[in-house]
Parts: sequence; structure tokens; C-alpha cells
Amino acid sequence: MSSALPKFRFHPEPLLSGAIETSDAECGVCGQTRGFVYAGPCYVEDDFDAQLCPWCIADGSAHRKFGVTFHELELPPEIEVEVLDEIEERTPGITSFNPVEWPVCCKAPMAYLEPAGKKEIQKRHAKLPPALVAQMAEEFELPPAEAQQLFDSLQRDESPCAHIFRCAACEAVRAQIDFD
Repeated sequence: MSSALPKFRFHPEPLLSGAIETSDAECGVCGQTRGFVYAGPCYVEDDFDAQLCPWCIADGSAHRKFGVTFHELELPPEIEVEVLDEIEERTPGITSFNPVEWPVCCKAPMAYLEPAGKKEIQKRHAKLPPALVAQMAEEFELPPAEAQQLFDSLQRDESPCAHIFRCAACEAVRAQIDFD
């Protein structure tokens, strides 16, 4: 089993997010059993059921061999194509009910941290709740009390869920709300 996972700039904690899991499965790209496999979504034209190791995602081998991508993104035009390619082709995906809009801060895509419910947000992102409640009130045109109820109903692995992102430059934390 390999000890250190590869680094993903735009998804730095894939074990926390659930995108990478421990497994004895063999990678369909490199043929190795490395102790971890990808557990998130991927997009590919042909039928695809191979296991992927994190190393073959990080170095682009999975994309080159199978044409697999891990996100379907639209980012502002000022984001370089190389960065878009890194996220789509070499960054573990986000398991969501609907496509998640990838936020940008300080003129760069933010890093995805985890799916979160109220409990995870309060534990690991303590400064986020007031801003998130205000964001939900504005975004969904809710009175403050209903926005608070929506926040209180957030769950990590069920709908509604919050997807948490952090800016690498200024450390700002944001959430995107996801419903089934």
C-alpha cells in the first residue's frame, strides 16, 4: 500500500470528501493495487467500469487511457485553459445531486474540501454559518427564518447538502448548496 496520496491542488482532502477510499482493487490504468481507489463520479463516452487509483488521476493517465473527465465545468474566461484541464482531467470529482458551480475567488478556482451538513460546517468551518444563512436567504429568496431552517436541515450525504470550497490565496471559505 502506498503511504502518501498524490496532491490535488483543487481537491486537497479527497479522503475527507469521500472521493478516494481505501481498497485492495487493482487500478484499470496502471494495473497496480495501491491501497486506494477513486469513488467519485466520472464522465466518459464508452461504457466504463474500471477502478482508478489516485496516482493515475493525478498524472492524467486515466484521462489519456479512457478519455475520462471528473467534472463538467464552466469557469470565467479569465481562468486559464490549463487550470480548467487540471480540474476536469486530473482532479477527483464531486459527488452531488446536481452539477455544482465551481466558485472562483482571488481570480482563481477555489479548492473543494468536502460535502457538509450543519454538523460538519459547525465543527470544521465555524465562521461560515452566518454568511451561509445570508447567502441562502438571498440566493433562494427566503426570509431569514426559512434560510436558517434550510441551514439546520443540511446533511453531509443527503439532500440538502453544502459543498465547501476554500480559496488558496485568501483562505475564504464558501459553500454551494445542492438539492436532489
